[in-house]
Amino acid sequence: MPAAAGRDPRQAQAGPAGLGARARARDEDGGAARFAFLLALAFTSRFASVTQFQRYVYVLTLMLCAAAAALLIAPAAFHRVVYRRRLKHHLVRIASRLALSGQALLLLALVSALLLILDVVIGRGPALLLAAGALGWFTIWWFGLPAWSRSRHGASAGPAPDVDR
Repeated sequence: MPAAAGRDPRQAQAGPAGLGARARARDEDGGAARFAFLLALAFTSRFASVTQFQRYVYVLTLMLCAAAAALLIAPAAFHRVVYRRRLKHHLVRIASRLALSGQALLLLALVSALLLILDVVIGRGPALLLAAGALGWFTIWWFGLPAWSRSRHGASAGPAPDVDR
């Protein structure tokens, strides 16, 4: 299959199997950018004028970003360590748990970042309300929809059959 102009031929050949890896790479890059932005924020002149609440939310957001990045990147590192050791089912189970935990921390990091920014821009009351709405919105799409889909389509909680054997 020929690669599209300007695209990496390995990505074109990977097809649907490569979509997850490319999405994870974008998540990792985006997570690193959010983390770098938060790190730089503390060194601006305006940071000295933030309230104690905003400082606590900032620290919480920074820690959540770091923890989410660690968990979202961990499956790749784990894969490198156990690759070709006949641990595929263990790898998939652990990687899935790490990714879901990272996704939950990323959700909290995004909501706390929204809270911090909205608190500065529009005040604490509306910021709390909008951040709670964002928490619900993300939870519905990231966790509720997949859970609903699993229950609707009768997906079992057990491991899927291994098609690579």
